[in-house]
Amino acid sequence: MRPHQRSTPNFNGNPGGTNAERKQRTRADSTGGQLPPAKRRNERGSPGMASLQSVCMPEEQNHDDMNWPLFGGPVAAGSISQPDIHPKLMEFLGERADIWKRPKKLKSLLEDIEEDHFDRWRSVGCQLCFVNNGVQAPDHQITRRTSAGSDKAKMILQWLDGLKLERFAGRYGRCSLCSETGKTGETCAELSAAAYFDTVDTEEYKAAWRTEIDSAKRPDGLCENKKVVRETIAALCGYDGQILGRGMARLVSEKYDIDLAVKEQATQWFEQQVEYRQNWIPQILLVFDLLVASFDLLHDRGTKRPMDSEIVNAPESEADEADDYTRDEVKKWKAIADGWKGKCSFCAGRDLSEEQIKHTLRNCNRGGKLQLAKGLGEAIYKEGFRALGGCEDCAMPRELCQAWSKQGNRWKKVPGTQCQYGTQAYDTAIGFYYSDIKYKIRLAEAMADDEDKYDAGDEEDVAAWLGQEFITETGVQSSEIMRQLAEWTQMSKKR
Repeated sequence: MRPHQRSTPNFNGNPGGTNAERKQRTRADSTGGQLPPAKRRNERGSPGMASLQSVCMPEEQNHDDMNWPLFGGPVAAGSISQPDIHPKLMEFLGERADIWKRPKKLKSLLEDIEEDHFDRWRSVGCQLCFVNNGVQAPDHQITRRTSAGSDKAKMILQWLDGLKLERFAGRYGRCSLCSETGKTGETCAELSAAAYFDTVDTEEYKAAWRTEIDSAKRPDGLCENKKVVRETIAALCGYDGQILGRGMARLVSEKYDIDLAVKEQATQWFEQQVEYRQNWIPQILLVFDLLVASFDLLHDRGTKRPMDSEIVNAPESEADEADDYTRDEVKKWKAIADGWKGKCSFCAGRDLSEEQIKHTLRNCNRGGKLQLAKGLGEAIYKEGFRALGGCEDCAMPRELCQAWSKQGNRWKKVPGTQCQYGTQAYDTAIGFYYSDIKYKIRLAEAMADDEDKYDAGDEEDVAAWLGQEFITETGVQSSEIMRQLAEWTQMSKKR
């Protein structure tokens, strides 16, 4: 991500200001008024079916009394579903671990971790359901399920949560897990915040970004990948008779002379740091890579992502024709709007599958509906920060809205006719905005050129900026929200 020097955002979603101040900033009359400068405030397939009998159900169980060894005894010659995998698995684990000792090859491997491993395992929901049944389960987590390997997975996760791992590596803000994994900041909120902290040009903005970074009190900081790594390790070490957990234990014993059956040795080894260039990488990232790569080997998956065939998109025939930004933007916007009918951008932004986003934001029971009541939704629907270019009711260009007709050089509302898109554009923007911080960050980059008027951390300013009018090269009146929806839709396709 290329950071911008820009005004200081506050991603806590508190627009601030009195009601009177807000009303003074409400959009200008759509018949020709100009929007005044906003007030600034500081304020992702399918692995083999390991166990068809595995059923996820709620469970109340206390795993405080953990039984060691967590990673099983010596690896047997076979497993429940892969009787011939043991020699091949051990050979693969050894070769993979050797890569971590070769900096040149490790660089490429680390990029794969970010581009495939983080993205894929963050999107599956309950990792244990995924490894057991090959299906995404976004509505629950390992800690509340019973399925093959769940008891052991939950005990491993509880132990992993208690490890003492450094938040930063090398310097302040540098995420210890993600800082060496390729495209800095695109999948880690910690690195994104640190990038702004390093590049802002005033002490005031630097102090504000330090406050944002320091506000995360949990050990993981702002990074969401650390939780994903721990849950994935627990699931992979717990499923299928612990074949991967036992395989890793044997590898560590033979290669590092560490006995993972002994809690103290396991804790010390997992908390170690692997030297890399002038920095270091946490050992737990090595464990994550070994297990994910081995899982892919067992299921002949290579590095193919489970959602490659389930990408959220506008109708392909239209969207592909319009992918080039130099072509008619209006045609592209129509394809995108048609593609989002009956789909939820909040779930899409969280990388759920195509099947799992087939509902609107207003009918989303995974938290999407609740986002409408937050600051951006309030600014749009209650404070009146609507699109100033095109139809203010649906935010689409009037050329695409059936509620408008052009008579000569003037547009007029068609009596008794409603916009066929309703509030879809606004809802889609709100869903994306709150789904993942990477969408907020991309928006902040787009707003950087207008930092003297709009604060990307102020949700009223965001709504006002999205409503800004502009004229396309073909003379069509539109608003920034259409371009931003196109950008966010493209981001959601790259999973």
